[in-house]
Amino acid sequence: MTGPKTHLPRLLVVDDEPSVLEIMGRVAGEAGFEVVTCHSGREAFEHLRHHHADLAAVDLRMPDIGGMEVLRAIREADPDCQVILMSGDAKMENAVEAVKLGAIDCLSKPFDFARLNRILFDVREDATRRRLLLDAEREVADKSEFCGMVGRSGVMQRLFILIRRLAPHAHRPHQR
Repeated sequence: MTGPKTHLPRLLVVDDEPSVLEIMGRVAGEAGFEVVTCHSGREAFEHLRHHHADLAAVDLRMPDIGGMEVLRAIREADPDCQVILMSGDAKMENAVEAVKLGAIDCLSKPFDFARLNRILFDVREDATRRRLLLDAEREVADKSEFCGMVGRSGVMQRLFILIRRLAPHAHRPHQR
């Protein structure tokens, strides 16, 4: 018997270096993420037009579109997506600008894997909490509504339960 399908949080990795895509994919996969890789900023833009990501790890320097521009586009397209900026040339001014634009962290290459794993853990836990909260809100909304009627009070909830229980047994008079 299988349990309910679990939703893995999605990590979008944007870097023009195949080795970085491979390393990030492996580490994030082991940390419980579905990993999507993009070799360029343009590819990331196209992906984000159609798909949500819980986290994006974006290289600062890429040949087509730089990481700061990708970061701005992610914040605009999907404000719930957390962003990490990655750079082989970690300068304080880049980190400050990235944080001002909404990045949660800046990672230097080569990576500090303990730090990367902490970030992945925190983002995964946050995504799980948000998903559980949305599911609970959806369940409450479903229970608070019945055929267009909305009621959150205990009396209305008991009435909705009674209607749901009795409705299948209701006798309809014969029409002539």
